[in-house]
Amino acid sequence: MGKVFAVVLAAGNGRRMGGEIVKQYQVLGKKPVICHALAAFEQSVVDRVVLVVSPGMEEYAKNDILGKYAIRKVEAVVPGGRERSDSVYAGMCYLHAKYQKVLGDAIVLIHDGARPFATPGLIGRMVEAAEKDACVIPAVPVKETIKQVRNGFVEGTPDRSMLYSVQTPQAFHFTVLWEAYKRYYEDGKFWKDLIITDDAMLVEYVLNKRVALLEGDYRNIKLTTPEDMLIARAFLAEQEGNQTN
Repeated sequence: MGKVFAVVLAAGNGRRMGGEIVKQYQVLGKKPVICHALAAFEQSVVDRVVLVVSPGMEEYAKNDILGKYAIRKVEAVVPGGRERSDSVYAGMCYLHAKYQKVLGDAIVLIHDGARPFATPGLIGRMVEAAEKDACVIPAVPVKETIKQVRNGFVEGTPDRSMLYSVQTPQAFHFTVLWEAYKRYYEDGKFWKDLIITDDAMLVEYVLNKRVALLEGDYRNIKLTTPEDMLIARAFLAEQEGNQTN
């Protein structure tokens, strides 16, 4: 196995969550959400982690997150950009500049810092799958009927059996994801109408590559609204209760 890297994103502003503190730094249990996310990588097969934060938050992240909670695998804190894709690219650029000689067979995982319940086991399964398939995402079948809507009216009802809710971490051969991002930014005029919501989408559209699916975990939720935080507290309470029994 080659080197395994991770880029963890904590640069969003979390407008839908509300509150004075952005969601990645809100306290869940006894520590910030981002610490739960980073802890999974700390205990996993990942060799090195790059944490991407909002510009101006670098020292806070180093002192109040990494230093305070003894997170060792994060070797760099880099400023992100306006869009999610900008932040991923910032983390990828750091890795490319420092580890260029070993990236030929490296795996990189991209993870949302607002997902505190990814596990070392899931991370390990993603890495194993990516070694085989190059581009792998975790996903779970949707539970509810989904409607396509335009201007307040239903246009269609997709077949639910073919719909999955996609999660992170997503895993890629580093060279594949790097090529997708390089093309996206260097030939941006060709992709100006493409709104990137996850990294697999970039690989699909820019490189026209197939993306493999791996079973995710319904508990691996992304904290987006205040209701999500209530659910996360319930998950954490059960998790901590199981550990003490």
